[in-house]
Amino acid sequence: MGVILSIIDQNIFPPKAKWTVAEVPDLSSRVALVTGGNSGIGLETVKVLLLHNAKVYIGCRSIAKAEAAIDALERDTGKRAILLPLDLSSLDSIKQAAAELHEKESALHVLFNNAGVMACPTTSLTHDGYDMQFGVNVLGHFYLTKLLLPLLLAGAKSSPDGVARIVNTSSQTHILGNINFDALTDTPTRSKMSPDDLYAQSKFANVVFSSECAKRYGSDGIVSTALHPGMLTTDIGRHFHPLKRRFVHALCHSPPWGAITQLWAGTAPEAASANGKYLIPWARIGSPHPSTLDPEIGGTWSFISLAKLRGDTVLFALFVVWLAHAVSFVVFRSVEWPGAFLISGLHLGAQSGLAILGMIMFRLSPLHPLYDFPGPVLYSTSNLWMARLVSSGTRHTTIQAFHRKYGKFVRIGPNSLSINSHTAVNAIYGSAKAMDRSAAYRLQPLPGAGLFFTLNRDVHHTRRNVWGRAFSPANLDYLQPILNRRTAELSECIQQRARHDGVVNLSRCIEDWSFDFMGDFAFGPQNSFELMRDGDAEDLVKNGKTATALFDIFGVIPWFLDIMWYLPNTQSIKRLHSLSRKLLAHRKTLPMNEDDQDLSCFLLASGDASEKLTDDEMTMDLIFAIQAGSDTTANVLQYIFFFLISHPTVYTRLSAELEAAFPTAGTFLDFRTLEDLPYLNAVVNEGLRMGTPLSGLERMTPANGCAIDDKFLPGNTIVSVPAFTQQLDPSNFFPHPEQYLPERWLPGGLGEGSILEPSAIMSFSFGPYGCLGRTLAFQELRLVVARLMLDFNMEPTSDFDPNAYGRNIRNIRTTFFPDALFVKLKSKASD
Repeated sequence: MGVILSIIDQNIFPPKAKWTVAEVPDLSSRVALVTGGNSGIGLETVKVLLLHNAKVYIGCRSIAKAEAAIDALERDTGKRAILLPLDLSSLDSIKQAAAELHEKESALHVLFNNAGVMACPTTSLTHDGYDMQFGVNVLGHFYLTKLLLPLLLAGAKSSPDGVARIVNTSSQTHILGNINFDALTDTPTRSKMSPDDLYAQSKFANVVFSSECAKRYGSDGIVSTALHPGMLTTDIGRHFHPLKRRFVHALCHSPPWGAITQLWAGTAPEAASANGKYLIPWARIGSPHPSTLDPEIGGTWSFISLAKLRGDTVLFALFVVWLAHAVSFVVFRSVEWPGAFLISGLHLGAQSGLAILGMIMFRLSPLHPLYDFPGPVLYSTSNLWMARLVSSGTRHTTIQAFHRKYGKFVRIGPNSLSINSHTAVNAIYGSAKAMDRSAAYRLQPLPGAGLFFTLNRDVHHTRRNVWGRAFSPANLDYLQPILNRRTAELSECIQQRARHDGVVNLSRCIEDWSFDFMGDFAFGPQNSFELMRDGDAEDLVKNGKTATALFDIFGVIPWFLDIMWYLPNTQSIKRLHSLSRKLLAHRKTLPMNEDDQDLSCFLLASGDASEKLTDDEMTMDLIFAIQAGSDTTANVLQYIFFFLISHPTVYTRLSAELEAAFPTAGTFLDFRTLEDLPYLNAVVNEGLRMGTPLSGLERMTPANGCAIDDKFLPGNTIVSVPAFTQQLDPSNFFPHPEQYLPERWLPGGLGEGSILEPSAIMSFSFGPYGCLGRTLAFQELRLVVARLMLDFNMEPTSDFDPNAYGRNIRNIRTTFFPDALFVKLKSKASD
């Protein structure tokens, strides 16, 4: 009977409100964030906050819906809310949203954890594999709150009433729930629960979380409340059966009524003393279910400690434990300091050793999800073996050997599989449902996340659209004269740097050319890179290659990325970052002309709220554009010229084709003509096939797992298709897949029975994360090869050994040649 009366009291006929939104104080100096502020009671809350002069951010997943709401609010209030892109079903999106708010604000005064989902199908999971209702309603808000705590603490200090507030929207249905720890992810236990049960569980957890926040941060000036907003005619019940929804709505109140309670909690002066309280309609203090206050449940809240494991934090924690242990020996056992440090180290080492041994035993046991997949045993025990292999530069050839020994599927890490299958490429990389990137792309602690280091699919898509403008057909036409000019300068640079005997370091010339052109691409006429003219006194090329290699090595063990920043070698990365930041700052001081079509122009002009980038994000994008664009092109060109001077027959045939197409010396090289030259394209394609010795790009299988080539892969497994292995696989290129034979790309190939699978070339990847610069890269490769072949007669130096040179090439995501490629050349203009 008591439950029925409480339902009537809190939902159908609550008492007349004693507090109204007219009593909201002036909020001129306060910043608020409302999740789900684009609709329902969230929208009403934002409206009132704006009317009382607060600066309000709306956290919303749908950019279009948020923009429509913001426009409507501006018409109603004369003030404009600010969009904060936020998908509460994705931990990566939450992290990026929090980072953006940290970038824009120094304090946050009120956090309304308002957004939620209700009664969605049991099959619904978050991006990270959690139950959708628990993931959005609880997990997402928990992680967001945790990341925003520094801003909230600052808000408490700057707020006129001395507190910052966290308002957690729960529901009266929390009295029907509890936290079933076996039902938070896709488990058999969860599959037996109804959507209503899962919703009640999430609302119960909202109250637990609110209570724990109150206990842990109340002394720091943070007031945390949970509330039941009432039964309201919002869209949260969209998953109900139509008849049920119609019946429920008949008993509901309008959204403005629902906003009263959370506005009181977030703004009323008297609510500053409501820390830890549970509120009911309309702005009354009620009593939650007693189980929500159970210390045991609250104490287990650490189950949801979602901060990513940081390597530097782990090392610091171990150091503190070691030091504390040593101090205890000195203080309580009168051991001398040297002995105390030694004993403490031995104890800690023994305990860590036991933990590591247990972990290794599990990884090798039948209990591990990847137990049935073959592979080298050592690599199954720890990612350290793969990190060591990557640092050697021979990962591409070693993994190729693994596949020859173990077959299509090879376990190359405790939680990693390499899959040598052409059909797997589309499932992993190419389709609309391609897998998400792994933690190897997590870039910390540099501020901002560039396009390449963006894990969230939706955010990446938005950022990619901005980049796409720089690679549009019209913009590629704009770049053609710039590329022609820079390539003519390359020809002049080669002549100037050649020794008296005609020998020149072709590698250095090509690297400088590539850096100069990508500087033009990134910064346009304001580009200050002139390496061909002035040399590379700052070692920009070397620093870029070092940075790329470090990310590849440490990315194998993502939490090592945090340790990496304390090593001396990372100065190269920091120098590139600093340089890009300075160039961007200079670019922003210059007027934006209509004719400007460089990448920085497009990034700065991204005015849509969903596309607007911070300076840190643009800095990272520009670093990546210059480094990745210059390094990869220069590497492939060095490979191509290495193959050309090592294969005189190929060299002669290509030279004849080019001279027939451009018989006059110094002729302007038309891109469309180059595109139509069959042997030139064959030389370039074969150079890409043989000259991109890349390992696989890591992706993560869905939480539910998936099937590839009739083999089930467990959820959250890191998978990759090895590019080098695929590009030299006889099932894709036959015969002689390990030989440089451009003829395979011509009509008829290498004769009867030959196989050519162009889609097995993985140099540019595929799908949602594929390289946007593919067309530009082909234009660069064709133009440089044609220009230099037409301008010079080239041959290897007398001491050149092509077999030794090719055998000693290494790749650590960037290619390291055993020595610069020196060639002997003579200008054709002098003949």
